[in-house]
Amino acid sequence: MFDSPFSKSVGYFNHYSPVVSERLMSGKTKLFGHQKEALVKIWEQAANGELEPRRRSPNSGASLLVMGVGTGKTAVLTSLPFVLAPYMQGRQTMIVVDNCTLRGRILQDFPTDSRHCPVYEQWPLYNLGILPPGVPPPQIAELRAEDWKSYGFNLDSADLLVVNRQFLLQLVSRGDIDPGNVGLLLIDEAHHSPASSYRTVFEYFSTSMLVFLTGSRFRSDSKPIPYIRYNTFESESETGSKLMRYSPMADFEFSIQDAWKLDPPPIKKLMYKEATSRALLVLENGVEVEYSREGFFAKAESDREWLRQILLADAFCMPVLQQAVSILKSKRATGQPHKMIVRALNINHAHRLFKLLESFDLLAGKVGLVHSDKDGFDLAGRPTEVYKKFFSGEYICLVHCSMVGEGFSHEWASVCVPLCVIRSLTVAEQEFGRIIRRVQGRPPGKFPDYNHENWGVVVTHEMLEIGPLFQKFIEGMPTAPLSGYGETPSLSVEPILEKPRLTSEYEAGETTLTLTNTQTLKPGDLILLSATIQPVAQPIPKFDLVEELRSTGSLSIDNIEWH
Repeated sequence: MFDSPFSKSVGYFNHYSPVVSERLMSGKTKLFGHQKEALVKIWEQAANGELEPRRRSPNSGASLLVMGVGTGKTAVLTSLPFVLAPYMQGRQTMIVVDNCTLRGRILQDFPTDSRHCPVYEQWPLYNLGILPPGVPPPQIAELRAEDWKSYGFNLDSADLLVVNRQFLLQLVSRGDIDPGNVGLLLIDEAHHSPASSYRTVFEYFSTSMLVFLTGSRFRSDSKPIPYIRYNTFESESETGSKLMRYSPMADFEFSIQDAWKLDPPPIKKLMYKEATSRALLVLENGVEVEYSREGFFAKAESDREWLRQILLADAFCMPVLQQAVSILKSKRATGQPHKMIVRALNINHAHRLFKLLESFDLLAGKVGLVHSDKDGFDLAGRPTEVYKKFFSGEYICLVHCSMVGEGFSHEWASVCVPLCVIRSLTVAEQEFGRIIRRVQGRPPGKFPDYNHENWGVVVTHEMLEIGPLFQKFIEGMPTAPLSGYGETPSLSVEPILEKPRLTSEYEAGETTLTLTNTQTLKPGDLILLSATIQPVAQPIPKFDLVEELRSTGSLSIDNIEWH
């Protein structure tokens, strides 16, 4: 991209830091109040020395920003290098994301034309007034494995590096990036950062300032984000016993609920719609049994596996799909390219929903299907054909099984259909958050409107009892505890262990590795394989008296008695 004349001298961000700071303080930007507040808060931390790399410890040395989907996190992220530049030891800033899709999402905010020249009017740095007209943009390098050979000439001169975690680990292991040049690490989707692979990155860039950004305050596996503060509080378990839990302390937080309070809100508003049934016909042991609403709930509470089987029935799914397709058709009748996302219970259910949706005239040939055994993202996180067709508009409905979450961003996705069991608010937030990004047009009014471009709709079945979770999502949670603990766990940072290496002979095709349970795996986790190598017992040599005497010097021609 644009070659900054300051990249190899004083540093681009440091040179223009006074310009950006003055514009922020004098109100010359178009940033929202909460975005400016976030930038000022982190600037104060840096000025007080709280972000100095030497101060890294289990509970200090980094900053945590929690900003909900669509609330302007990217504008804050791209402004931070200017604000923090006077305190950075290196001149470059590196944005680290968890996969290639997120990396591409960052680069969407820095569009260029066919000649790779910046399209200034589309850059938030310019259209939000962070940089004034005439100031050159930073030189940006998107580090990609497939184009790595072409970066040799400009890697050191770039001001802003954008890279996904998987590829960064390769660069770190080879020493391809000078850690002394990188003064600031911005970790997006920071709830992945407890993974050991991130610890390797943090150790390598030991002189870089650290800022974590996320829309989710906690991980479901209870592992803490390193170098940030945690707050403990008392809670009660399901059995009534007292538990001490802990929650990350954000240095600045602006939730989806906070965004809805703005006038106009910067995100879509959401409404909730349920399909209802007076009774259900359930096939049990070859016999149809009719359940009332009350009987259904009673049975579902006592037999979860029975409930899961019910969800696979067409009679259960069709009322929901009919209602959802009707809403989608109404929204698209306005001439706008609204789309729908459907979540299935499991892979078999996903295939069945795909066939049912294809039977609607509106969706014939326009439904995509993704799950762990089919198209989705490749091993590097790049979207494959199904997602590409959904983004381009060839598909207007996407059926998935736990495959659409963070990093999946499409502004015209506005109908969400969860046809599965959801008990966790974390999962619900991810599902509802996919249809919350605002589109161009009228701001959402105070009253729900199916046809409004900035009202999203969640459609499900009343028997799934997702309504209470939706209400919690709308209201927000005052705290976000990490899960699964009887005592407050240690927040100390685990030491970085040397990666195991294969030292014994290995022949492809001769060794089979089998994973029998992957339910607890989370994005960013590493699968470590270890094997106990039994030493080969050496055969005991046959005792030889002559050799023994020779070794001790007791055997010579002189002391042999001849007979």
